[in-house]
Amino acid sequence: MLTNHVVKARCAELQLQFTEAISTVTEQKDLISKLEHDLSTIQSMSSVQRPDAEENRMMHHTMRALQSELDNLRADNIKLYEKIKFLQSYGGKGGKSDDTELRYSSQYEERLDPFASFSRKVLYKTAWSESVGRDCAAYCAKKYADHLHKFHENGENGAMWQE
Repeated sequence: MLTNHVVKARCAELQLQFTEAISTVTEQKDLISKLEHDLSTIQSMSSVQRPDAEENRMMHHTMRALQSELDNLRADNIKLYEKIKFLQSYGGKGGKSDDTELRYSSQYEERLDPFASFSRKVLYKTAWSESVGRDCAAYCAKKYADHLHKFHENGENGAMWQE
């Protein structure tokens, strides 16, 4: 026979379990909402057009051409500064310096320093080799993902991955 005290204890226990269940359901609803939002964000990101290999090569070629042109223009400006400096020293004219002249003055002085030139060349080679490594790794990862998607998508070869 159930006493009033036992029924009240059991009712309190069930009330506590019910409150915990409601709390868990609310947390799971929030989590589901966040996951659905994240999934839609990821899906929208995957629809962004990524450049293919040919387009990527063309962009790199254009970037190298523009960098080369920029380097040539800087070299021309430094040569012009060298001529200005020579003409000023020849004529004995002190004159005032503007911002452009000061900028090319420092570049001219750097150009005369063989250690700075050597360090810059080493830095460019290192940066280029690291860039090629990243590009190669990204290309290999894409090819691997394409292979998995193409040949292992339907789970036909699923037993191959299990021990």
